[in-house]
Amino acid sequence: RWLLLTRSPQLLAEYPARMRRQLRQRLQRYQVEVREAAEIVAVQPADSLASDSLHSDPLRREPFFPDQINPDQLRSGPLWLSVATGEPLKVDHVFWCTQARPARWLRESGLAVNAQGFLAVNDALQSESHPEVFGAGDCVWMTRHALPRAGVYAVRQAPVLRENLRRQVLGQALQPYV
Repeated sequence: RWLLLTRSPQLLAEYPARMRRQLRQRLQRYQVEVREAAEIVAVQPADSLASDSLHSDPLRREPFFPDQINPDQLRSGPLWLSVATGEPLKVDHVFWCTQARPARWLRESGLAVNAQGFLAVNDALQSESHPEVFGAGDCVWMTRHALPRAGVYAVRQAPVLRENLRRQVLGQALQPYV
């Protein structure tokens, strides 16, 4: 049995409807069950506790990231996953895919960031608050154009970033990415 959990209320919400529909059809064909709005709030080795003890602590309000898990515990066999809805799931294997998240130092830097902590940049990949700072890829949030978190955008932004760094040094007008 394969189970795909996503914290998002809709699987791949930022992608076109046709792509989402095709993905759902393929997942159904391979008998992969999809559960949306299923945030994992705890992971424990199955032999370390009973399933009802997963719910003894109040649910966490901050995001849960896999780097908060001891990897050695994950290698020890079956696991209990606790979903925010209160449902415990016993699983044999976890393939954990997460979204990008910004480095903590960005929020602490004094640079303009969005609510999630990504560096806020304009169309020229220039910081909204500090024009001498530029950024690209998964650490930035374009304030006028919401782009999915995918590596292809970092690759596409790189030539524009390089050119805008050159133009900034020469005092020339910046080139928009979008």
